[in-house]
Amino acid sequence: MKTSYILLFLATLTFFSSCTDLTEEPFSQVRPEDYYENKTQVKAALLRVYEHASWAFSSDETLLLLEELSADHLVIAAKGSHWFDQGRFLRYHRHEWTADEPELYAGWNSLFAGVSHCNNMIKDLEMLDYEEIGDGLTEEDRQAHIAEMKILRALFYFHIISLWGDVPISTSVEGTIPDESPRVEVFTWALNEVEDNIDSMPVGTYAETRGRLNRAAAAMLLARYYLNAETWTGNAMYDRCAETSQNLINGMYGSFELDDTFYAPFAFDNATNSREIVFGFPKTFENTGDAQSYWRLYHYDSPAYFGSLGTPANGLGLQPSKVAPVSGTDYDGDFDPTADYDPSSLANLSFEKGLGTPFENYHADDLRKRGFDFEGAIGSKDYQQIQGMFLMGLQQSPITGNTSMASNEYNGSPLVFVDFVCRASEGLSESATDLGEENSGYRLVKRPIYPATFTEGYMNADYPEMRIAEAYFMLAECHIRTGNGSEAANLVNTVLERNFETFNATLHGYQTMDMGDMLKVWGMEFLAEKRRRTDLIRFGKFTESSWWDKETSENKYSVYPYPLRVLSTNPSLSQKDGY
Repeated sequence: MKTSYILLFLATLTFFSSCTDLTEEPFSQVRPEDYYENKTQVKAALLRVYEHASWAFSSDETLLLLEELSADHLVIAAKGSHWFDQGRFLRYHRHEWTADEPELYAGWNSLFAGVSHCNNMIKDLEMLDYEEIGDGLTEEDRQAHIAEMKILRALFYFHIISLWGDVPISTSVEGTIPDESPRVEVFTWALNEVEDNIDSMPVGTYAETRGRLNRAAAAMLLARYYLNAETWTGNAMYDRCAETSQNLINGMYGSFELDDTFYAPFAFDNATNSREIVFGFPKTFENTGDAQSYWRLYHYDSPAYFGSLGTPANGLGLQPSKVAPVSGTDYDGDFDPTADYDPSSLANLSFEKGLGTPFENYHADDLRKRGFDFEGAIGSKDYQQIQGMFLMGLQQSPITGNTSMASNEYNGSPLVFVDFVCRASEGLSESATDLGEENSGYRLVKRPIYPATFTEGYMNADYPEMRIAEAYFMLAECHIRTGNGSEAANLVNTVLERNFETFNATLHGYQTMDMGDMLKVWGMEFLAEKRRRTDLIRFGKFTESSWWDKETSENKYSVYPYPLRVLSTNPSLSQKDGY
């Protein structure tokens, strides 16, 4: 945290652009006023901080794994001899992780590197005179840019606080790493940073502020802090969360509204056509590559289904909703997925209300609960119209006409994704994280995968980090917590309506809601959006409850331990209790 990463990066660019100039100043001697000579250079430095944020939140999978693998919807089950990886993914699922897990170290580095980038930029901005730079820059712009970096830093800290609780408050790029502060102090400091600076943020739609924080994004972050205040500090702030969420819905911080379809916030043209995205990260295949988790989510031969490029690694999938089949009862002889898999014949797993069974939580009429496809016949698809958001059952593609083929346990047979986990190819019905096969678990296609031949859309969708739908759900939860389940139902139904051809509130939605209902719909609407662990903890269901292949666990698992490699280089930190 002592190095000025921004100046180092930018000075490096300058060096390589004039590498024959032997009079170039050493990096350590480059002063902010020597580099920031015009508006373009100031903007480039600000965007470098967002470049790291984009990587941390939307390209790197570490935060997704830390938030979702320890929860009740996603799992990296072993696939035969693959993906056991010395049991590290199983340990996340069963709440048995240690301080030596590689994801913990990667996540810590990623988030605190973001904090350091913000600190560096703030330091530089505090030393600059925008009026001296000129080029249309004003002192008001400088103050707004400082405010922007402080709010972005608070976004990094939102996840740091959730994952680790008591942590150091880092605001400087010089000196020693600060001592650990209690979670309540870190929360209060970060919350004040957002509250004190929100009015300096621009008001605008996502299209107008694409890739950068706006006032609505700051308000959404405030509401998130308020919603989790009781869990993190013992002081409930649901009234403030409700007020901020209502203001977001009312357009006080900018004009946003729910999109007409479930897929519009994730479609290839979402940067210009989605009215729902509040804050996100620009993406293009040329500049940022594959969509997050493309590599980990899909089977080796799923590109035959999508018409996409590369070879995914077949790791991440949905936790099962079905009881595993039994040889001699559900099938005879060797299990043949093509002939023997009938999900309607298998019993649903059953857990405490709102927990687990991610696929079966969706109503049968829900448009999302279908195989992923585009409208139209093969060869004349309308890529503006999407059906379903899962890969399930026989992988005979309605998009390309090809059939994905299995290559391990069912080598040579058509690939059939099943909604259970067991070694059915061996006639075994025991269901556990370490007993999966290559076809175990349905796969999520929340971010549409377009054929590579559709170059306009292929991997070109922006990554939505915040959506206005979240404000509806936060407000609904606050209503339930204050005893107004019917108003919560009205808010949730407003979001659910787009997921049905003909919405019937009695059949498809709610007349009133309780906390179990709310936890369920949080999981359906925001499936795999890096939040399920935080939601479960807020509802008191994380360590206290059980779901598939996971029993109740010790309370120490409500925060992650400091990574061992961090402790070894930071003597001011002491390991979390119980680790």
